[in-house]
Amino acid sequence: MPSVLALDPGTHLGYVLVGREFAVGVLTLSEDYRSAVREAVAKLRPLLLKADRVYVEEWGYQGRRLGKEQMIPLALTGAFLALGAEPVPALWKRRMIQGVVLGHTAERLGVKFPSGLDRKDRALWFRLHLEGYGPALARVRQLPRRLRPHALDAFGLAIYARTVAKIEGEGVMPG
Repeated sequence: MPSVLALDPGTHLGYVLVGREFAVGVLTLSEDYRSAVREAVAKLRPLLLKADRVYVEEWGYQGRRLGKEQMIPLALTGAFLALGAEPVPALWKRRMIQGVVLGHTAERLGVKFPSGLDRKDRALWFRLHLEGYGPALARVRQLPRRLRPHALDAFGLAIYARTVAKIEGEGVMPG
């Protein structure tokens, strides 16, 4: 099975490597976008070298002025695209959780959500749990509360991108 590295860009950069090996985590990066890019590439280098495919959540900004909150994800996305990562449209999460009903179903199945997740994140957690990724989700649960959503997004992004790549062939992610 090919290894997939997925990246959720931001000051808290979520990453997951899925395939022959499994690694999940979150890098807390500098608030200067230039330093953040250098740190991210340096720290993720071993995973970038192991991955057969790299996916990064597409990050765009439509506004008059960029604030520093927008510069880091934009710079990271650009850097990873320059290194050969494939962009995944930001709508991936909505598509992945479409039709997932939390309600009492999760309780009846014994799914316990970790703290720090909003409703969309809990729906993504439940979807991944139903697909058999419970043991891997346990690794996300071990992360500090404030970092869990970033790692979970990277994990969901990897599964989504890998699934779409299988369906679409080796082409571009659908927009």
